[in-house]
Amino acid sequence: MAPLRIGTLLVGSAVQFLDTAVIDILAMHDKDYLTSIHIPEALIAQGYDMEFLYIAEQGSGLFTLTGGLSVNITHGLQNAGQLDYLLVPGPEPRYQATAAEKAFIKEQLPGLKALFGICTGTFVLAQAGVLDGVIATGPRGFLPMLKETAPKAKWTEKRWEEDGKIWTSGGVTNGNDAISAFVRKTYAPELVNLVLSGADVGERGQLYPDQAQD
Repeated sequence: MAPLRIGTLLVGSAVQFLDTAVIDILAMHDKDYLTSIHIPEALIAQGYDMEFLYIAEQGSGLFTLTGGLSVNITHGLQNAGQLDYLLVPGPEPRYQATAAEKAFIKEQLPGLKALFGICTGTFVLAQAGVLDGVIATGPRGFLPMLKETAPKAKWTEKRWEEDGKIWTSGGVTNGNDAISAFVRKTYAPELVNLVLSGADVGERGQLYPDQAQD
């Protein structure tokens, strides 16, 4: 089986380090990682071969995240090829995606298994026009702006939302909640339980503490 091709699209000038770090929840299901932590072969076999791409319009060099961390850009928009998963971590809230960035997201979507907007990365999905008619969420404080950006989306106020292959999250670490919900739904339960318990990523649910619980 071909490796899962997992791309992170880096845009703007203030992408959150913590938004981007959600990739590690996926990476902990990679067979190479699972082998390194010496778990039973039966569990390793439930993992995946994964290829991680860090994509930016500039195509090469370093991309600086918040906190001064730099990420090596592995691909540009033209040579990334078709991905299985595309993650868009959050840039500054008022960032306006370029025509090329928006086109990249729209062109990728039909062939994707999953598209993730993390925190203000949801603005980029909204600007690309891929949220029309989609149930989506975003950072609570920015929901009014998101509703203006994509008035045809069906906005909610939750930690994450899933609508088909499109997943969106609330603010920053709600990206962990969204990716954790995705792997719980998608990967082998025994392996997911091991990984998420090891990462101590709790099951916080979709609702915030100040919202009524069913």
